[in-house]
Amino acid sequence: MLNMFNTMPYRDGVSWNLLISGYASHGSVHEAVKVYNLMLKDGLGNLNRITFSTMLILSSSEGYIDLGRQIHGQIVKLGFESYVFVGSPLVDMYAKMGLIYDAKWVFDGMTEKTVVMRNTMITGLLRCGLVEESKRLFCCMEEKDSISWTTMITGLIQNGLEREAINLFREMRLGGFTIDQFTFGSVLTACGGLLALEEGKQIHAYIIRTDYTGNVFVGSALVDMYCKCKNIKSAASVFKRMTRKNVVSWTAMLVGYEQNGYSEEAVRIFCEMQRNGIEPDDFTLGSVISSCANLASLEEGSQFHGRALVSGLISYVTVSNALVTLYGKCGSIEDSHQLFNEMNIRDEVSWTALVSGLSGSLTPASKEALD
Repeated sequence: MLNMFNTMPYRDGVSWNLLISGYASHGSVHEAVKVYNLMLKDGLGNLNRITFSTMLILSSSEGYIDLGRQIHGQIVKLGFESYVFVGSPLVDMYAKMGLIYDAKWVFDGMTEKTVVMRNTMITGLLRCGLVEESKRLFCCMEEKDSISWTTMITGLIQNGLEREAINLFREMRLGGFTIDQFTFGSVLTACGGLLALEEGKQIHAYIIRTDYTGNVFVGSALVDMYCKCKNIKSAASVFKRMTRKNVVSWTAMLVGYEQNGYSEEAVRIFCEMQRNGIEPDDFTLGSVISSCANLASLEEGSQFHGRALVSGLISYVTVSNALVTLYGKCGSIEDSHQLFNEMNIRDEVSWTALVSGLSGSLTPASKEALD
């Protein structure tokens, strides 16, 4: 790209921006910054809102706060700080990096605040746990869009306020706002978290009247909600009717079976998933291994151990913990201990799994002696 650019007899802001965007879109951060610095040396006249917006988005996506602050300084120096097109990605950058008060300082300084910018600020506040501030900003918005409502609903759930999220969803419906797959996914998560089966059923009935019945994201959220509410029959019914399934859908059904005591069904679903060519992730594999542990099925669990080694998923603590538990429950204490020692990362669950396995292998006389 740079060689072609260097042969151009005339370069303007558009050509510079295209080159920076080209490098940025390919993840070539160093080259994008290099071109930006060359652009500065070539003359400030070529710099515009698109240049700064692109560089801020790049800084944000790569987590380069020092670069972002440098760009911010140049924005102020050149008088671009009042432009909405620049201010919005600037707020977003600080918010994503957890520098919420820097984001708020930029936001408060903007004379014009679009819905997009307000949504960005609300997202940042909720991500940092500043729920009351996000509520005040949301309530003060004269103009809200569907993203505003969905952002607020999702953020409330992330902060453990599922009941408020469900109530806000009701307000959103009454207001006639467009509800998309992300809104449905969030509110169904809230229902599952509260074990609010009746409300979940009401939302399911509403979904049936929309165009989202065949949506894989919404279908997976429904399966998860029913499983968490311990209504496995309805979860299985939704899962069966799904025309498209991804790894999230299969995992939701598998985990639902496993957590509700249907370990054999969980193993069956995993095998069916494999036949459909869906590759498991660490959570899926860990869950099916846990099901094997519940069944004390060492042979099947060992096969999944082999799959974990081949796929590289053994490096995930969720998978290793499940295997330590499996071998412990099946009485293979040496294998459990060896696997535990080979783990690069251990958490509280790892230790608990090992200790539980060791405890289960003790004779009644040994347990009495320990007591």
